[in-house]
Amino acid sequence: MQPESNSPTKKIATIVIVILVILVVIYYFFFRGTAPAVTLDQFGNPVSAQVVGQDLVELLNKLQSVTLDDSIFHDPAFINLTDFSTTLPNLPVGRANPFDNLAGQGVVAPVTPAKGK
Repeated sequence: MQPESNSPTKKIATIVIVILVILVVIYYFFFRGTAPAVTLDQFGNPVSAQVVGQDLVELLNKLQSVTLDDSIFHDPAFINLTDFSTTLPNLPVGRANPFDNLAGQGVVAPVTPAKGK
């Protein structure tokens, strides 16, 4: 007994696979977002950024548009905060030239390679 080659489950599976392939092809050609190709100059920068520092100008414009609400600084809860920080004492900072010889030590002669080798 051999199974029937045209069973209904095989037909349904084949139809489902064909429909999925058709849907993928339709999506690929019609609904896929097409990103413009980015061309780079000799230094690896995008060619569309012709103005040097344009990204910095855009970032500055974004930062200038930011507004902060300073009403929190007038809130009684903020005013009643206590500062528990400690001040660090002024300590000696060390020698003026850390690479200078220590006091009481002689000058060390530089090592020269031996001649004749």
